[in-house]
Amino acid sequence: MPSALDTPQGAADLAESLLPPLGNRRLHTQAVAARAQEIAGAVSEADRDLLVAAAWLHDVGRTCRSWTT
Repeated sequence: MPSALDTPQGAADLAESLLPPLGNRRLHTQAVAARAQEIAGAVSEADRDLLVAAAWLHDVGRTCRSWTT
């Protein structure tokens, strides 16, 4: 079943809302998402949005206060 998180914009909105506004984690995530967008042409058209969404969400689990990095 499709979810808003399957879209790059939905994933970006969630990541931006959870990651601290300042700091390396947000900047890193933005850079990873930008790179995923750049290389999206290397995967099938059906998977491009999923690739970029995954890039946005790859560090969301690190936003939990119990994690330290």
